[in-house]
Amino acid sequence: MTAITDADQIKKLGEFEDPLTFFPTLGAAVGKLISQVRSQEKNAPKSAVFRKAAEFRKQATTTTELDHSGGRLVELSGFREGAKLVQRLLATPRNSEARLILVKHALKHPETDNPLIFRDALALCFLEIELGVLNADNLRLAQLIQRRYLGSLILALEDIVSHEAAASGEGSTQRKGIWYLKEIAKNIKLRSLDSDFVIDLPSVLETGRLRRDDVVRKFGGLAEVLGNLPLAKHCHERMHGILEKVHKQLPIAGCHRSILLRKNVRLQMIAFTAGQRELESQISEQMETAMSLLKQSLKLLGHTGTRQELAVCVREFGLLTQTFHQYMPRLGHQLTRSHTSNLEMAIGLLRKIAGERGIPELQQKLVKSLDELKVPGEVADEEKADEEKADEEKADEEKTSPLDEEPVNKFFDKEVPEDQSFRSDHDESGNKRPSFFEKQLPKDL
Repeated sequence: MTAITDADQIKKLGEFEDPLTFFPTLGAAVGKLISQVRSQEKNAPKSAVFRKAAEFRKQATTTTELDHSGGRLVELSGFREGAKLVQRLLATPRNSEARLILVKHALKHPETDNPLIFRDALALCFLEIELGVLNADNLRLAQLIQRRYLGSLILALEDIVSHEAAASGEGSTQRKGIWYLKEIAKNIKLRSLDSDFVIDLPSVLETGRLRRDDVVRKFGGLAEVLGNLPLAKHCHERMHGILEKVHKQLPIAGCHRSILLRKNVRLQMIAFTAGQRELESQISEQMETAMSLLKQSLKLLGHTGTRQELAVCVREFGLLTQTFHQYMPRLGHQLTRSHTSNLEMAIGLLRKIAGERGIPELQQKLVKSLDELKVPGEVADEEKADEEKADEEKADEEKTSPLDEEPVNKFFDKEVPEDQSFRSDHDESGNKRPSFFEKQLPKDL
């Protein structure tokens, strides 16, 4: 049994009542913390005395509800040194170091501990990401705390549901929610970034200063990580805004946007399968947008891209095409002829990077998907056409004489000509010349 200290408080959480609202509910919690920080900065008292008084009044409420200072997290986790960190955050809401220390402390607790500890730590971590500069450390912590809270919430749901009467009707709803959370946890993989990774998205969006290397290297890895962090809503918006501006100059930008959209679609599809049918149009629109961006990138990179950029884009094209094949029918959409063309194109392009990791397996999936689209009649027609083509080629080979073909190496394939005399047997008047022995011998002098 999980060590839940306040089951009633857990039950009041929006994501407990309806696990399918996991991301929207927690997104609202993060938004609340962002508002707190901005409000405190805007209305900060100028006098030191009034600032101290404001901090004291604030401290009285921080241990009972979620707050940007992490007071409740410190109280629930029993973090003795945490009180000083809370004071630092109350005085300076953008103190990144203090906030991330609280998150790291929460991760030391086992998954079976109070889920509220991990929930508060998750909200604090995403507050930091949405407000501050992105780096390898805070993005790693965001992935870890998101996974930890998912695991803890699943345990809490299973624990509480198992002790409730099945007749209440809540059991069936929660089982569907538990399935949803487990699928989310299964599909969100941990992604690492270079240890020196750092980027200030708000600054880049404002100034527009971006190097090609940043787009190719940094944004590629960032797209993979942020695609697994739906709660970083503002980061997603900023990244799309930046990449949209540079797409024509740096075509690989469209590929990175496609990665973000495809990963978001994958998580939304889990919610759709669990019953959120209203997501259908949103999912299909995002896939169409991603495909459009990706095709533009492929076209532009064909003229100016490096091999590394083309390889990244081709891989993404294969993944997105396979996603189309899996999801569109489940959304109630028919697969069109253009999809068949995309499959054929993806299979062909992937041959050029067949030596890279995971490409042969992806290619096999696409070939299987293409075969699924062929009805028996079409397969028979194709086989018949192939046989007829082979017969025609064989007949052409039989008609063609080897003499009619010009050898590849013309000089060495020809026979050496026989020796011939270049002296004519006739004189200038056309009379036959006498042979040597027919000539009269010269007279003695």
